[in-house]
Amino acid sequence: MDKALFQLVYTIFLGLMLALFVGFGVSTFYKGPTAPEYPSYVTEQQPGSNAKAEKLEREKQRAYEKASAKYEEKSKLYNRNVSIITLASSVVLLGIGLSAGPRNRTIANGFVIGGLLTLGYSIIRSLIAENIEYTFVSVSIGLLVVLYLGYRSFVIPEKTPAKKKTKKK
Repeated sequence: MDKALFQLVYTIFLGLMLALFVGFGVSTFYKGPTAPEYPSYVTEQQPGSNAKAEKLEREKQRAYEKASAKYEEKSKLYNRNVSIITLASSVVLLGIGLSAGPRNRTIANGFVIGGLLTLGYSIIRSLIAENIEYTFVSVSIGLLVVLYLGYRSFVIPEKTPAKKKTKKK
């Protein structure tokens, strides 16, 4: 395999693994809310207890709907918090990628790709949270990061090492 192709594959794989590391790390150490169980209904009907059974089923259904609404709210808050954590993680990964750039381009680019994938994950989680203000902030940060990366990568010329001057005798 050609060295340049191997470096490209490695860079992409490193970025993917970093994004997965952040995503699974968050879900491992920050557990989400538990969904309520759908109520089981009484299947056996006893003679003369039809009204009681229906009333019991309606109560179970109302309790389930209440628990579902509570779960929805907790889930939105959880998704917003996960989005904040992954947004911060993406900025850290991008910072590492930008600061390690001159020493090792392959690993640095892997961190940048991982940061961008994590940033995308953060934006998706903010959309799931259904908080339009936070989603706007998240997308704005993403836009600024991508613009900065583009500017740094494509507009600012890379510094080339200065040639050593040789002393003439």
